[in-house]
Amino acid sequence: MSESAKKYTTYQTIATICVAVFVINMAFCLTCCDKYIYNKIYDGTEIIDAQAEVWHSQLVEDFTAFFKGDYDLSGQEFLKENVKCLNRIKWRYRFAVMLVIASLIGLIYSYKELKKRRIFGPFIHGCVLAVVFLLFKIFRFFTAGGGVTAAIRAMVVKQSYEYFYEGDILLKLMPQYYARGLALLYIGWVFVLILAVLLLRRLFIWLGRPHKF
Repeated sequence: MSESAKKYTTYQTIATICVAVFVINMAFCLTCCDKYIYNKIYDGTEIIDAQAEVWHSQLVEDFTAFFKGDYDLSGQEFLKENVKCLNRIKWRYRFAVMLVIASLIGLIYSYKELKKRRIFGPFIHGCVLAVVFLLFKIFRFFTAGGGVTAAIRAMVVKQSYEYFYEGDILLKLMPQYYARGLALLYIGWVFVLILAVLLLRRLFIWLGRPHKF
């Protein structure tokens, strides 16, 4: 294999991995920012709907604020234990944001070279790899023995929020099927982003066609 072929093979590998990493982690970030699912499934049994929606909206904004580690819900304070529990999950969000940024940088870097030869295969390969990553994450989700993953599994599968402590409004803000709704939303976002990547590939191919004059 020539040096040129090796170089483009490397760029294709980078682009493929970056597409998959972007899809998987961007889906997680979008899920963390969601407010629609909550507003649809909150049953109003603990707190009136309007107040719950306001507090949940503030919680989402604080959770997705990258450099913020506390939560201000209109004067409602969380227990220190619950703040720690939320921030353990938030570290996953922060890491996902960093991976999204890194994958975009890698994708732009590799695409600058690949477009010279009109190589668009990594978009398809990256989408396939994203599905493989998703299946692996689901496998790890159901086989993890402890830690945050096991706690989230209990929320999704058993509707058990025992990971959090009683004593503030946090548990009252959690509808029974909230975690399961977010899990399904995450899977949905993965396939929406895969579709978006494939459409973007078609756009790049169309834009790269030689013009007829």
